[in-house]
Amino acid sequence: MPVRVFPVRHHSPSASRALAELIAKDPPKAILIEAPSDAESLIPVIVDEETEPPVAILAYVPGGEPHSALYPFVAYSPEYTALVEGTRRGIRLGFFDVPSGIALAQDLAQHERIEGASHDEPTTATPVSRDVSLFDLIPEATGHESFDEFWEASFEMPATAPEDYVRLSLEFGRLVRSLQADALKDPEHRDRVRERHMRDRLRSLLAEGVKEDEVLLVTGAFHSPAFIADDFLEGSAGPVPLATELTVIPYSYGRMSEQLGYGAGNRAPLFYQEVHDRHGDFRRTSLEALIGIAEQLRLRGHSASLSDVIDAYRLCNILARMREKVGPGLEEIRDATIACMLQGRSIVLDDVWRGRIIGNAIGKVSSIVGKTSLQEEFRREVGARRIPATDDKSDFWLHLTSDTGIGTSIFLHRLRASKIPFAVLESDASRAALLSRVREKWGTQWTPSTEIALVENIVFGQTIAQVCEAKLRKVLEAARSVALASGALLDIAVCDLSHLYDDALAKVEHVSSEGDDLHDLAVACQNVSALLSYGTSRRLDAAQLRDLLMRLFHRASSSIPRIGKTDEPGADRACTALKILHEVSTTHAKGDRMFLDALVWATDAASLHPRVSGLATSLLYLAKELTVSELEGHVRLRVGGGALPMDSAQYLAGLLSINRATLVKNRAIVTFLDRLITALPFDSFRDIVPIFRRTFGDLSRSEIGYLLEHVFDLHGVADRRAGAAVASERDIESLRAADSEVKQLTDQWDDLFKE
Repeated sequence: MPVRVFPVRHHSPSASRALAELIAKDPPKAILIEAPSDAESLIPVIVDEETEPPVAILAYVPGGEPHSALYPFVAYSPEYTALVEGTRRGIRLGFFDVPSGIALAQDLAQHERIEGASHDEPTTATPVSRDVSLFDLIPEATGHESFDEFWEASFEMPATAPEDYVRLSLEFGRLVRSLQADALKDPEHRDRVRERHMRDRLRSLLAEGVKEDEVLLVTGAFHSPAFIADDFLEGSAGPVPLATELTVIPYSYGRMSEQLGYGAGNRAPLFYQEVHDRHGDFRRTSLEALIGIAEQLRLRGHSASLSDVIDAYRLCNILARMREKVGPGLEEIRDATIACMLQGRSIVLDDVWRGRIIGNAIGKVSSIVGKTSLQEEFRREVGARRIPATDDKSDFWLHLTSDTGIGTSIFLHRLRASKIPFAVLESDASRAALLSRVREKWGTQWTPSTEIALVENIVFGQTIAQVCEAKLRKVLEAARSVALASGALLDIAVCDLSHLYDDALAKVEHVSSEGDDLHDLAVACQNVSALLSYGTSRRLDAAQLRDLLMRLFHRASSSIPRIGKTDEPGADRACTALKILHEVSTTHAKGDRMFLDALVWATDAASLHPRVSGLATSLLYLAKELTVSELEGHVRLRVGGGALPMDSAQYLAGLLSINRATLVKNRAIVTFLDRLITALPFDSFRDIVPIFRRTFGDLSRSEIGYLLEHVFDLHGVADRRAGAAVASERDIESLRAADSEVKQLTDQWDDLFKE
């Protein structure tokens, strides 16, 4: 086809610059751009003066499972340049890729093929993927560290004329296409379907009377050779399209970067925006980037002076010449920063790099595009409540002592419970622990995923409260355990959904009467305890919740004697349950006889996992149900009474998993521990090392100090500084032998995994 083709790499400043020059030099009558053809109606929104890139076309399937696709634009995307220049010059504009419904159907079909292939026997054929070709083969052949460095040095830096850029980019497209030659023989290949649609869209335009040489196609370098060589295979129109809706949403530099998962983006959106603004002057842009990096380093307490910047800039240019580049690029900036400003340490560079090179700008969409009620509510509430909403994560404390704080808490909890990615509760790993306070620590971060979720969730309601209620109602109806039901109750309460509260209480009562799983009952106690601890920040009937809590607590206590012999995961669940019940008892059931009697049984039961018995012993001691001498008697029986070394180690691990500071001060317990370890033969000691590593691996410095004082005294070391002499030459040789055996074992594992 003798049409004019401009082959691009998406979001390339040099492609954008060359395209603008080409359009200015020889304006076409029509421009067709690689983007979903059913999104043409959104072109006025994208080019509107109120719209500020980065933005993205969002295509989504309304209702059902979330399924969407994004087509981002930055100010230097060639596609965006074509739209802006075409609009300014009155050129006819259109999109000519497959409609979004077909693209999403192709995505779904490809996902199903991958899922199906994972269950099939592996084949002997190993097709070359385009990703491998681009990101592995080309850097190896050209001597660059990465494909991005190759592209920057070969396409972004040289000041090429538009015609030369087209020629080079077209050759690159042919190279990549040749590596896909076998796959492209299939007429139903995804790219073949897309190219047929592009061709047909072009034919429709020509049928309207537009001449071939008056049309400019702006498409990816991979597809461009098909139009030059008329290389199209006849076939179907693709899979049955999904019903989609489209809109334009804000996007961000962070989401454009490859580090955050957009493979067709670029690794430094802000840096390349500055390169674009300076008409491709990499030297000036690199100098300003180094100045900005130094400023950010100084704000973080590092001494990055102006002389350091000068040295770094000089090194940038030296490295560029050594690497035969036109000017310094990202690799040179990074290397020079580490060498001249960070004294060879790169540990703090990533954070600075994100802010100064990747960027955190968020785009803006014109008001002429319609927004869902959820999007409008989100922006209204975030603005009125002054909640941070940037693409950089922001942490803040929210005090629940005012109506404003409580209202903000409810709003953020509703977003969290609705699975709208924006706010994360961070005060503690345990929701129960953090809800017992009068403040909450939140982390907020706006991403395009936030916008997508706000658009897609409109099927559940017109307000965030309605969406939250619809989703939590489903969770409540599906809950088959008291842990899940009480978790839904907790969410319903903190989200202030009074319509569901009574139903949630009834569901918890119902499922708790049918199950006797200790862990589930303990989690339910934790959740209800959290609601009680919430105080006046939520409208709750404390007496009703207290009655429910005690019923759950007693059911959990009565389940302890039914634990039985368990494996390691079962022991983990049982220990977690006992710790939760202990925490609840200290607040709401102190001295409860049913719980304490169950712990006495667990301490003495030979049928239990030793770690569970050890924890029960420690909890009884904490509750002042055991004296020091009684505690020592239990330890003597379980550790020094002829028990198996593994059982003894597990018991001590459980004993020391809570209240360690008190226990490691006890000379008798440390003595039992010392005797157990020193009396073991090597093979037995090797077996229990992982247990003791977990037990003692996170001791605090003070706890280690108490432990070592007892150990030194037991071994007759008067001076703690002489502790290093405890290990004799024979001990050192034994440790070396043990290290050798462990190495042999790991080598055997490596050989096993290689087979």
